[in-house]
Amino acid sequence: MKNKAVVFDFDGVILDTEICRYESWNRVFIKYGLELPLDAWVQSIGRAHYVFDPFDILQGMVKEKLDRDQLRALHKEYELEIVKTTPVLPGVKERILEAKSLGIKLAVASSSSRNWVDGNLSDRGLLQYFDATVCREDTQRHKPMPDPYLAALRILNCEAKDAIAVEDSPPGIDAALAAGLTCIAVGCSLTRHLDLSKAHIRPFSLNEISFKEIFSST
Repeated sequence: MKNKAVVFDFDGVILDTEICRYESWNRVFIKYGLELPLDAWVQSIGRAHYVFDPFDILQGMVKEKLDRDQLRALHKEYELEIVKTTPVLPGVKERILEAKSLGIKLAVASSSSRNWVDGNLSDRGLLQYFDATVCREDTQRHKPMPDPYLAALRILNCEAKDAIAVEDSPPGIDAALAAGLTCIAVGCSLTRHLDLSKAHIRPFSLNEISFKEIFSST
């Protein structure tokens, strides 16, 4: 399929890292006898991480002055420990291989850092399949703005009408639609109950869809 493209979100689409990040920050909260409010965390999913800072929530819940750098380092230690055992989500590898067999270009458009995205893809042998990864450092504006998707399309030299986005959160869906892509929404463990109704296609997992069939019908 010449000049077709699929652009994946990363967190919650390729790996269920949303729960990893929540659990790692919650471990920090537990050290102080507290719990990170899950509802506040869920509402931040799909946005750049500086929009929502769990440290600020924790600092507001305790009386003592906390060391931001120290607790962020502790969170990162917990996060890396948890993500090591996090498997690729169902259907991801199959859809990647399907796309490559059809000549479809592949990219990632993420609000996370390049170290996080490329590192986790590389650790699982997936980075080699992607023609581009657009990460937090690559755009000034992030999801729900369309910039990450527009940047990916420019790199792939592909028009939005010939591209599919795979997302898991309302901000990600908004970004994909604003960029003009057809959007598939596959909720992860923390986002499946959110309103993903703006997406064109909503399978339970990527095992339930075929890129060939979707491109043939659009």
